[in-house]
Amino acid sequence: MSENENNQYRLLSPWAYVGYGILFTLPVIGWILAIVFALNDDNLNRRNFARGYWCGVLVAVIVAVILSIVGMVMGVSIMDGFSSYQYNYRY
Repeated sequence: MSENENNQYRLLSPWAYVGYGILFTLPVIGWILAIVFALNDDNLNRRNFARGYWCGVLVAVIVAVILSIVGMVMGVSIMDGFSSYQYNYRY
């Protein structure tokens, strides 16, 4: 095995995962680095962690969109119920 292949399969420490997790949450710079690491094959563990991060982001966005749609539908139905309610004042 050559030196490059050894570096490609080098393990990441638990603190490296914590550091990359914090780095990827930074706006703009972290997202760009997450994309670069997901497409780079210098270290397979780092690449797979970055790809897993983007899979998690994708799942979170899908869940947020679904919950937003459900919330809007429920809000419209509640507001529709309020608009059909009439007050009857008797003195």
